[in-house]
Formats: sequence, structure tokens, C-alpha cells
Amino acid sequence: IDGIYRADEGEIILRGKKTEITSPKQAMTDGIAMIHQELSPVLDMTIAENIFLGKEPKKGAFIDIARMNAESKALLEEVGMTGISPAVNMRQLSTSQMQMVEIAKALSYQADLIIMDEPTSSITESEVDNLFEIIRKLKADGKCIVYISHKMEELFKIGDVITVFRDGMHVGDFGVEDVDEPKLIKLMVDRDLTEIY
Repeated sequence: IDGIYRADEGEIILRGKKTEITSPKQAMTDGIAMIHQELSPVLDMTIAENIFLGKEPKKGAFIDIARMNAESKALLEEVGMTGISPAVNMRQLSTSQMQMVEIAKALSYQADLIIMDEPTSSITESEVDNLFEIIRKLKADGKCIVYISHKMEELFKIGDVITVFRDGMHVGDFGVEDVDEPKLIKLMVDRDLTEIY
């Protein structure tokens, strides 16, 4: 979906039309943003430079640094990173702060579809609460969130539809109100579990 790999079967229907996504740049142009589990910041660049990498605002032939910093500051505030300058070097941030910058970067694309791959794996509990508020706001704004997680409690807190895959195969789609955790686990592993740890 993000264009990193070419599809070898199946099809992608985006806004009611069949489409082929051939690159991450095309995915971004089509309004798709991906937040990867493995972060890949450019550590020796600023927060603003990371957020706008490849789509820097221009003033004539030059990058408009003032505009880039101002827009980055607004995005940082949107993800709860108030008081941190967008001119700060990425190397100075904690892993959880880098994760929030990735979320701000996804918001900067003004994407209609945002894919979040295990976004809470490296953030604190208060940042998780903040992320869920951001997700609720995005949903209210008509954005679609694909949230990939093994943390069951998170799915029930923010999900509308749960899709289960097992061994690379699509098992099914279920309304969040139609399944409970034991049923979901059974769908994932294809058997009843008598002990959960």
C-alpha cells in the first residue's frame, strides 16, 4: 500500500477506483502516509528538516526555513510536543519523541489514509493516551487509520473494524463490538488457548 514493495497479486481500491502504487512518493501523492515500526530519522538534521524531507517549502529557489519551522511547530503541538523547538537536532530526542515526530510527519502529508505499524512500541503511557486522542480526532475528520498491533487492549479502545491475518492469509473482518479478546486470540492462532500469559 505504501509503495515500498510492488504487489504481485491482489488489487488496491482507493477512493472507489482500482490503482497501482509503484513508489512511496506516489503513495504520498495519493494521500497515503505510513508510520513504520522501525524508525528511520536523519539524526543530523533538525526536527523540521525531518518532517519536511523531500517536500520542503520554497521561497524562490531556496528552502523557506521560517515557514518550515512554523509549520513544524504547529504539527509538534498537534502531537503534544509543546515546548520543543523544531530547530532541535533529531539526535537530541528520545526514541519516544522520535516516534511522535514520525506521527507529526504523517500528519504533514494531510493524508486520507494513515498506516500505523505498532506505533506504541516505543512511547510512554501518557504519549499513548495522546496518540489515541490524535487518532480519534483524525477519525472525526474523516481520515482512515490502519492500526497494526498485537496489543489487544489498544484495538478495543480505538478500533472500529478488526481485520485478522494468520500465516499470511486473510481470516476475516469483524466489528469491534462483535468480538472479545478470547475469540480474537482464537482467530489469530486457530485454536482455543487455555492459558494466556
